[in-house]
Amino acid sequence: MRHSYSGHARESAYCECINRTIKRNYLDHRRIRTKQELIREVKRTVRAYNSEKPHHGLPDHLRPDQFSRALENGKIS
Repeated sequence: MRHSYSGHARESAYCECINRTIKRNYLDHRRIRTKQELIREVKRTVRAYNSEKPHHGLPDHLRPDQFSRALENGKIS
């Protein structure tokens, strides 16, 4: 395992919030027995979290993948 650090201390709270959501809303409800299953389920969960679920904290309740594209295309500043 490696430590991951955000660019600014204030970003840690956002990361912890996302981690908690992923654990409580997704992973806690699955039977994960091995490290390989955990890796597969985390990848699947992060993909779903970013591309299937609208987020109320983002403009127009966009999904994270939509928000990233809008930022890249200059539609959101």
